[in-house]
Amino acid sequence: MDNIVYDLTKNKKGKIYMFFDEIHKINNWEEAIHSYRVDFDSDIYVTGSYVRVLGRINRTALSERYITVKIHPFFINGVSQIFEEKGLTIDTSMELKLFEEYSLYGGLPGHLKYEGFDEKEDYLFDVYNSIMLNDIFDLENITSTDLYRKLIEYVIINMGNLFSVNSIKKYLKSEGRNSHPDTIMNYLLDATNDYLLYQVKC
Repeated sequence: MDNIVYDLTKNKKGKIYMFFDEIHKINNWEEAIHSYRVDFDSDIYVTGSYVRVLGRINRTALSERYITVKIHPFFINGVSQIFEEKGLTIDTSMELKLFEEYSLYGGLPGHLKYEGFDEKEDYLFDVYNSIMLNDIFDLENITSTDLYRKLIEYVIINMGNLFSVNSIKKYLKSEGRNSHPDTIMNYLLDATNDYLLYQVKC
């Protein structure tokens, strides 16, 4: 990466803007980014999975000289804005249709480029499985993947309802899966830290 960066910036004058996606694939990337910050008049942007990039970041190498920006899916008004930018008139019937689609597919912008239920569903399953397999199973060292999937399934089905670790434990037991409360809590924390779930505190 160093060779590429220094080759592309050779004899460049003025501010240099650097963008690195999926930076976690480079070992000791924090030290490299720090050296670019010192060597160039630059603005540097790194993107990637929250867990991979920020959850295990070497803050010493970056000397705390960074700002974290968390990118969330669109809220319903963001989806409406996309349609308005395309020149579509948003009337009452359109608002109802957008809300129904938002309720069904959520706010990930990628689904808007797909047509039909099957394509949108495939896209969402791909995103879900990518987070599950790449971010959580891999990095969090989940040993009981089947138990974890069942736990997440329970939480999604009960979205908007109050539930507890004990209620999850009873559900898993009814499914023939015994689990310790600490395991359930740790799995829930992993899913929350990896942005698969959001906790609503009350």
